[in-house]
Amino acid sequence: MRARGISWVDLGLRRPERLGRSLMASVAILGLALASIIAFEKAKEMVPFGLAPDTSSEGAVSKFGDLRGD
Repeated sequence: MRARGISWVDLGLRRPERLGRSLMASVAILGLALASIIAFEKAKEMVPFGLAPDTSSEGAVSKFGDLRGD
């Protein structure tokens, strides 16, 4: 950046006008992310069919056929 003579402000980064409001927004976003993860885990328990991936090796050829190459 020094070689080009630009600063962080030129790139669009600056200090927020209200630091408290920015911190509260960050905490709210983090809280919503955690709440959505917890809600998804609770909803996943109520689904009547399994959402777990099939990790069995049985019948791998019958699932994918005889694939050659990439």
